Amino acid sequence: ETYTGEAHVAQILRLLGELGMDGQQMHVVAHSMGGALAALFAEKYDKVDNIVLLSPAGLMDLGPLKLVRKMKFLQGSIASVLKKGQESAWRQDFIEKKGPIAEGCVQKLKEISQRNPKAFDAFFSCALVFPLSGLESTVQSLKNKRVFILWGEKDKAVPMKPSLKRWQKVLPSASVKTYPKSAHGFFMELPSQVNADVLSFLTSSKTSISGIRNTSLGA
Repeated sequence: ETYTGEAHVAQILRLLGELGMDGQQMHVVAHSMGGALAALFAEKYDKVDNIVLLSPAGLMDLGPLKLVRKMKFLQGSIASVLKKGQESAWRQDFIEKKGPIAEGCVQKLKEISQRNPKAFDAFFSCALVFPLSGLESTVQSLKNKRVFILWGEKDKAVPMKPSLKRWQKVLPSASVKTYPKSAHGFFMELPSQVNADVLSFLTSSKTSISGIRNTSLGA
């Protein structure tokens, strides 16, 4: 299927080939569903040095989505309802839901939707088949790579609890940093801080970095 994890990885590998970058060493920085894709990609592509995951899916609870995937006869109706509520859902990714950063992001997403009317359909199709959970064995394959996991503590799209503890259980050596009073789009609301933390990780050869912890997250 076009929207499976395997299909996404194949698309990335084809793109690298077209760009003449296949076989090159690289860092991977990915957010949300892209975090799960980054893990799947790094499992197949052995030239990944460092992996930075921002609120990654892959080990989350599916919640109502689990039922939606099974109830195929209702998927069309559910998609219609969700499409009408897109703007509200986008705003949930921010602490200041009507602040300037949220407004700018919502405007950009509206423009994307207008240019590509099939964008939501692609997203919904992805949600139905993409491995948002159950990637423990894939994550385990990253144990010999340097991994940095960042999370907004108020994330509602990919809730930090219990996902982060699951990532840490499988990758106990991963560096971790969380951001209080920030949500799924924390890197947009705190760009200077997040950019500095990511740069510190990428430019350091040490596993433990100032301000970034490696201990397990408490309940």
